[in-house]
Amino acid sequence: MLLFIAVLLPMVSQAQTPASKNLLGACSINDLKTPPYSEWFIQNYTDYEPNIKVVRELIAADVNQSYSVTIFFGTWCDDSKREVPRLLKVLDAVNFPTANIRIVAVGDADPLYRQSPNHEEKGQHLYRVPTFIISKSGDEVGRIVEFPATSLERDLSAIITNNAFTPNYPSYIYLAYWLDHGFLEDPNVSHQGIANQIRRNVQSANELNGFATLLTRRNEGSPEAIAKVLQVNCDLYPEIWWTHTKLAEALSDAGKHEEAIEVLQEGLEHIKDANDQKRLQDLLDTIISKTE
Repeated sequence: MLLFIAVLLPMVSQAQTPASKNLLGACSINDLKTPPYSEWFIQNYTDYEPNIKVVRELIAADVNQSYSVTIFFGTWCDDSKREVPRLLKVLDAVNFPTANIRIVAVGDADPLYRQSPNHEEKGQHLYRVPTFIISKSGDEVGRIVEFPATSLERDLSAIITNNAFTPNYPSYIYLAYWLDHGFLEDPNVSHQGIANQIRRNVQSANELNGFATLLTRRNEGSPEAIAKVLQVNCDLYPEIWWTHTKLAEALSDAGKHEEAIEVLQEGLEHIKDANDQKRLQDLLDTIISKTE
């Protein structure tokens, strides 16, 4: 599995609480025990009972030696409210050093969409929250994304014992690698080939669309890279009308009207529902008007 690098850094930023009452930036466990966050934190921490057998396995594997955990989450996110207290309960159960836990709250609106004020998420390939990055001696050895693949303690055990472990949304691993190495911007790289490589790792059309949306809102990736992600989504889900319109809109916004027209014309061949065909046709007429 491709690995990312996660370096444990000191908490140089301080949690900010805007009018929305959402934490932003580096924060502490004590911040989470303070109202209004304590309302969900304490309850979910108390209710979770880690599996004792797996906890003992983690202790025997010296999980608290040389390891660090970085937690990216949002106080606006229900998954974060559920999983962050549970993870911290597991870490407490194995006597994991608090000094080796880094907690960063990110936003859910522009200009900090899935970002923190000091951008601790930069280079960490953060696409969904919560994301728990487990590192050993500064190098990432695994991550848990949005919710555990099995359970938090079992996922941790699989990661630190070098067992085969695949996080949720494995397509993001490939896409992040391709983005970093310029594959998505290279016109010679086949979008059909990319689609075939990740076909088994994509759960729904929303997955790649969300990836492209995040790149757009965070100003990451070129228009060509974003268009290629949307093209791959179109290849994987040609029967869904909006995969065609999303790609056509991206191409048209980049001034590639003729390519956008071709996408919609091909989409009309795949889409059978009359209402969906009308959606494609309306956009097609709009883009054609721009070329006249």
